[in-house]
Amino acid sequence: SLVAEIHTLLVTSVLVYLSDDQVVSFLSFLLAQPMHLLPDVALFMDKVAGTYRSILHRVEAGVTSKCLRLLWRLQNASDPQLHSAADVLELFHTALQSPAGEKERALFVNECIHMLRVSAQTTTTWSADQEAATTRSLELLKVLLESCSGNDDDDDDDLVDHVNATYNLVQLLFDELAAFVQRHTLESALRHRLDLIHYVHGKSNALEMTQAQVRSLWTVLSKQRVYRDLCWQFLTESSVFASDNVAPFNVAVCEYIFNDLLCNPHETDFSALSEAGFACFHMYFVGVNAHHHHLIRSTTTTTSSVTSTNAIRRIVSFESLIGLDALWQVAIYGLPAVSKAAIVELLNVYVQVTDSIPATQHFLQHVFDVLQRASSSADVVQHCMHLLTGYMHQSPIGAGAIVHGKRSRGAPLSLQCTVQRLPTSVSAEKPPAFTLHVSANETLGRVRQLVEAQLGHPLTQTKLLVQGTPLVGDAKTWRELATTDPKQTSTEVTVVLFQTNVTKDLDGLDDSNINNQQHQQPLLHLGTLLSQSEAYFDVLFGLLDRYQGQNDTHAIVLDVVANVPTQTTLLDMVSQPLGRPDSLQRWLATSSYHKAVYVLEIIDGCLMPVQGAASQAYVTSFIQHGLDHVVHFLFETPRVDEQGMAVAMRLVKYCVLHSNHHHPPLSQQRTNHLSTTQMASLMTQLSALVWRSSLAPRVVIDALQIMQAISVYVPFEFPDPWPMPSTLLHPEEPIRVQWLATLQSQPHNVTKQLVAPALHTLQHALPVTSDRGTQLFALVAFLVPQFSPDQVEALESALVALFQPTMSTSVLLGSLAILHTLCAQPSLSSRARQQILDVLYDKSLFASGAKCLCASADTRKAAYGVVAQLASAAN
Repeated sequence: SLVAEIHTLLVTSVLVYLSDDQVVSFLSFLLAQPMHLLPDVALFMDKVAGTYRSILHRVEAGVTSKCLRLLWRLQNASDPQLHSAADVLELFHTALQSPAGEKERALFVNECIHMLRVSAQTTTTWSADQEAATTRSLELLKVLLESCSGNDDDDDDDLVDHVNATYNLVQLLFDELAAFVQRHTLESALRHRLDLIHYVHGKSNALEMTQAQVRSLWTVLSKQRVYRDLCWQFLTESSVFASDNVAPFNVAVCEYIFNDLLCNPHETDFSALSEAGFACFHMYFVGVNAHHHHLIRSTTTTTSSVTSTNAIRRIVSFESLIGLDALWQVAIYGLPAVSKAAIVELLNVYVQVTDSIPATQHFLQHVFDVLQRASSSADVVQHCMHLLTGYMHQSPIGAGAIVHGKRSRGAPLSLQCTVQRLPTSVSAEKPPAFTLHVSANETLGRVRQLVEAQLGHPLTQTKLLVQGTPLVGDAKTWRELATTDPKQTSTEVTVVLFQTNVTKDLDGLDDSNINNQQHQQPLLHLGTLLSQSEAYFDVLFGLLDRYQGQNDTHAIVLDVVANVPTQTTLLDMVSQPLGRPDSLQRWLATSSYHKAVYVLEIIDGCLMPVQGAASQAYVTSFIQHGLDHVVHFLFETPRVDEQGMAVAMRLVKYCVLHSNHHHPPLSQQRTNHLSTTQMASLMTQLSALVWRSSLAPRVVIDALQIMQAISVYVPFEFPDPWPMPSTLLHPEEPIRVQWLATLQSQPHNVTKQLVAPALHTLQHALPVTSDRGTQLFALVAFLVPQFSPDQVEALESALVALFQPTMSTSVLLGSLAILHTLCAQPSLSSRARQQILDVLYDKSLFASGAKCLCASADTRKAAYGVVAQLASAAN
């Protein structure tokens, strides 16, 4: 701007040629300018600092003095924009270090001290300008203390000691801080005060904060939430354990802070500790214990120095650790983010202990002491579960141990496999899709072997993908891969066949994993110790009962139970063949519902182990003495949930369909384990169960398979009216598929009852846009031979009425399939045949002025098939 150019010209072309007296006179003139002209003065001094720093080298000391006073006025101005830029501040700092600057510095320090004294004596609310002026005095006081001669830290120390001796600076700072806090002012202003206290003590070798001063500071700041984090930060930065070489707190004061303040529940509310508070606590925890040689802290080596960190490398004396109970309190009762950080550090303590068994026992005892308290909230329970799972993940269980969740085969699954070849070839025939029947605890390696056997293609040249994501980890179970909803009964898998090796062979991979695990695993894992205590498991079962309706808490406790080995006392008791009819009844009559479910899961693992076959003696004894009690549990327990229902249903299904084969076709199975009365009762109870819409698909499918098997001996129960929406039009496709298979297995005299409801659904209840009609149409096609001539005509009319522009592909294909079957019926009238031909030509294949319904290759092929059938019947 023009003003800036004038100022530059004034400095470079006029000021440099003035005598010292003239410069003093000119600076005095600037110093006397009113407040509204100070911006111009600031701009002029900025030009001086940038182009004429040698003004400080003039012989007359008055020049430097006037420069300092002019700069001081600008620094003290209420307008922050007048506060000097870096060049001007450097000029001010340099002038203070000159011989003439010492006297001016003393005057400036005195002004700052006066302002602090006024502030220390004022507890009533100040205006914003007054608070800003006081804060600025604190900032400038630090600048003045830093401005001693050159880079000599000893001079800075001497100046700090001199100011403290003259004005009792340290006590004044604490008094002013206390008054400031009572005025409830801004955090940023408090930060300036704490910085100055830290600076004063760090610069002086003679000054160290005492326990009394720390207590005073703590009393002022820790009780007010708005200032608490600044207090934590100050304690962290001022500790001798911090990375700074100079610290206001010596070791004795740090121990006082840690023992009497941070670890004292009367002083520190662990449940309200902030992240800054925990960072402070953790630094003192590591520092104090490292000082007493209870632990060894790690160091990070850089090119220039070795800097201590708060990471723990090894625990030397676990029993002597100071503050461990407080760390537990933060981990269990802290706020979510703080608890998460504390859990990480607490686990780091325990995994670094050399003698791990006593430490693990101490860990378990501490967790379960908390869980046994009736007052434990859901958050506390979740924190405890995170501790248990975290400990288990940091020390993985040995290869020889089987966790409870992997003891049985688990729920059966259907893998719908489609095959692709890479690179693709036009001449090569595409392999057909196929279905694999596996279980939830089948490993990926086992599934790959099944794929190899199915396709005859080397497994090392095969990759499996779910939803476009490659499956990795041959030792992982299908449940652990978590690629789909665990409640689903089928999964679509893409099998990609390569011409070169793209994966490792199973044998080599498994051997290396086993060898690594044998060298890495501890002698006793937390899960192993936990599994040996029935009392601990009773606590977990009680939590599952208490939080059954709270999904998050219930799920995390259930995850812990599933991922530790089976409780040894219960396993030894339940894994023996049942010797008495009332043995299982006594086990299931426990006060804990989830303990009863756990017993059933052990039985599930004994009947259907992941590896090997079940003991024939055990199977026989269970069918004789246990099946009735499981059925009673399934249908008579008031609180039975999805987990309990699934395992109980799986056991009943096993007994009803028991065979030496893993997955034989149902049509080849026979059951002679139940009396006719038992099967009739079971059929009635299952019939009432499968109509419930809230059940998991797996439970419904198992129930239908049981009903299908025993319907050979007792009649299948058909409700009136037939609930089509919860059967063949169920929202879940696997349930619709199973209903179709079950109904098609029934004798004709039984399925004849479905003709009327199926016809009614097509006439009145099936939306033409539905995507759920595939199984309904398949059933109708199956039933067509049982239709009377009148019903055949009604069926034809209902199907023709479905041909509308909004017709879905599944409804179209289903209708065409049934029409193809109808056209082969001799009883179909000529009128009906003409209607079919008209709708095929006018709406499906050759619509004029509208889009043809049969637009895809599949639908057109099906439509032409119906036309061909009509022509064949006419001939």
